[in-house]
Amino acid sequence: MNIEHFVIHHIQKDQYREPTVQTRPDEPSLFDGKGLLTEQGKLIHGFVENASKMFDRQRNGKVFADISKENANHFAEALDRYLSGKTTFIDFSTRLAQELTNTMKNVSLATGGYMAIADYTASPRKMLIVMIKQEEGFAVDPVSLELRQSIHLDLSSINVGVLIDIEGYQSNTERHLAMVRGLKEIAKYFREFLGVTNYKSSKDETEELKEVLDGYLRQNRNQFPATVFGEKIAQ
Repeated sequence: MNIEHFVIHHIQKDQYREPTVQTRPDEPSLFDGKGLLTEQGKLIHGFVENASKMFDRQRNGKVFADISKENANHFAEALDRYLSGKTTFIDFSTRLAQELTNTMKNVSLATGGYMAIADYTASPRKMLIVMIKQEEGFAVDPVSLELRQSIHLDLSSINVGVLIDIEGYQSNTERHLAMVRGLKEIAKYFREFLGVTNYKSSKDETEELKEVLDGYLRQNRNQFPATVFGEKIAQ
């Protein structure tokens, strides 16, 4: 995995209150002067790797969709400007944080969180955008073996997030975006922020594949034995 850019912004919002956004003016340093990963760079790599694995493992509550380039989609316009080199990553990410803040204003269940954005290459190039909260938990002191409180980002509790296949987006490949839905109302405002369309769940994708396979077997039944996968092909 090669991480090109990474940043975290903070959107604060209590229920029924106007959200506010705190943005970074620059990106964290991934490498030192010798081209080696900094301590922060190592943490960022670990965070992005684990977040991307979470998308791979997620089964329930995940949908696949496209990013619409019509109807003045602000997200697509900002992404296109960034990918074409017309704006920097930090300016692009700051605009996203501000756009998301505006989108969640009238959503009572939206409570904000830390917005992490990563542009990285892991065959193919991808962009990760997740909203995540810090959680209070417990840890053990390695010396005294006593319990202590620990505040951490829990990747298992990502509210909403997307993983975009950048090459698929640029070539208009169907379903180039995978999205963790979260609660229904939250999912709706996040879809509005992204301008997604043509979305289907993992279950829908599986059913569609089964229909395509079944249709193929029916059309080519003379090329197969009387039974396929233990079932007769319908005549």
